[in-house]
Amino acid sequence: MKRYSLYACLTIGQPKQCHHLPLDSFEFVQLNADSRPWVAARGTDRMDGHLPTAATGSWAALEASGPFDVVVADPPWNHWGSPDKWAAAGKFYDLMTDGELAALPVRRILARKAVVFMWCTSSSLARAVDLLRVWGLHYRGVAFVWCKTSQSGRPIGAQGVRPSITKPLTEFVIAGSTQPRGRPLPLASEAIKQTVFAPRGRHSEKPDDVQDAIDQMYPGLSKAELFARRCRKGWICWGNEAPDLTSAAAAEQSESRL
Repeated sequence: MKRYSLYACLTIGQPKQCHHLPLDSFEFVQLNADSRPWVAARGTDRMDGHLPTAATGSWAALEASGPFDVVVADPPWNHWGSPDKWAAAGKFYDLMTDGELAALPVRRILARKAVVFMWCTSSSLARAVDLLRVWGLHYRGVAFVWCKTSQSGRPIGAQGVRPSITKPLTEFVIAGSTQPRGRPLPLASEAIKQTVFAPRGRHSEKPDDVQDAIDQMYPGLSKAELFARRCRKGWICWGNEAPDLTSAAAAEQSESRL
């Protein structure tokens, strides 16, 4: 295992040990004390906090708006495969490497007891679980399954782009929490259904049903959406496609104009 100098470790605190995990072109270092992720370019002796250039929202403003009890993240996964195929994600929005995603200091925006919900596809499920752990969270399982339907409401049956051996007919929302067991937050409703049947929208657009359900589960708590593409009432939205870092009041004002 690669060892970092004491000087390098001291730039981000004073841990007794530093553990490293290679992710793309970065070296990942996780502190034992608080599990915050930091990265350094290979071959350097400095480890500074790193924020991806793909995100243009103000992370400092997001931190100032926290801490948050509930966070929903829809990472712009850098999927494998040809970037030139007609449905390639990179044609629709900026992508991020695993190293860039891992470097987001998500624990800094979370309350002591918090839950993070993360969107992923079946092919990125293992990477999503790893990312939760890199962020210092405990993987708690699949919270929601989105079964894609036609506009008439019938589940889509046959679809796929060769040579893939799986078909993207469902997407998952996994959950992680700051606690390894038990309920980190009290549930207002235990009648929430895990399976969501909803039609597809534009590329990568997710159905509102999931966040509607989360609002029912955790009403009145502080919530944030990472990699947001629109504003949602009662949520702080962060991302390079979000109109602004928006509070509930601003979202209400926007709705009143409709």
